[in-house]
Amino acid sequence: AWHARVDRALAAIAAGELDKVVLSRSLRLPLAAPLAPAVLLARLVAQHPESTVFAVGGENAVFLGATPERLVGLAAGTARADALAGTAWDDEPLAIDKNAHEQALVVDAI
Repeated sequence: AWHARVDRALAAIAAGELDKVVLSRSLRLPLAAPLAPAVLLARLVAQHPESTVFAVGGENAVFLGATPERLVGLAAGTARADALAGTAWDDEPLAIDKNAHEQALVVDAI
């Protein structure tokens, strides 16, 4: 199913229906006992001190994680978002072009 979604996304890009798409997969793991979100957040902060750690949710569900980019910051009345894109970091010309294209799409969207 994953490969089929990737193929459909690539076809949509080739047809000009999309400029960029970010595909993701999720994994659900059963827990033997409830786990407090604060415990997970503390572990994320300890394991990823350079990242922005976030949590959004309520009593029954929480979406949390750590990202190397600032999502949105607010200081002195000014909102700021980091516009980062690209996933291939080697020096091959194709990777450089791909990252430049993805970065331009994000900047245009913002």
